[in-house]
Amino acid sequence: MNRRLWMVALGGGLAARLVVAWLPVPILIERTLPDDAFIYFVIARNLAAGLGATFDGLAPTSGFHTLWALTLTPIFYLFRSGDLPIHFVLSVSAVCDTAAAGILGWVVWRSQKGGQLTAERVPSSYIFVDGLGVGDVEEVVLRDRKTLAAEGIIVI
Repeated sequence: MNRRLWMVALGGGLAARLVVAWLPVPILIERTLPDDAFIYFVIARNLAAGLGATFDGLAPTSGFHTLWALTLTPIFYLFRSGDLPIHFVLSVSAVCDTAAAGILGWVVWRSQKGGQLTAERVPSSYIFVDGLGVGDVEEVVLRDRKTLAAEGIIVI
């Protein structure tokens, strides 16, 4: 695919995503927004309000992508109510996705031209995350994790 065609495809994809991002919220809820999006909306709104990383405004939460939540927080700080923050978040998401597609396209284009990103191997191995050394987790969360690990859980 030539460069000009690729740029037109990226621009068209971005334009389509931006049109969708600004559809009325009831249509977005019905057709495009996953449930997880609202979890991030609530966490970002609480971060913007100074409540910290919490879903209910009381207890701290974990298990979310911190960078994405921090990216959304200024939007929810600037637009504190209404549907406007949702439209801006979806617009930021469209730009990020388009940038990622552009980078991926560049990598594919470069590899087809015989280019090589690196000749070196990157050393890697397994990593174990036990919840004690990664991030700041409250003692109550660690206690609950240890209890669940020891006793298990049944979901009906």
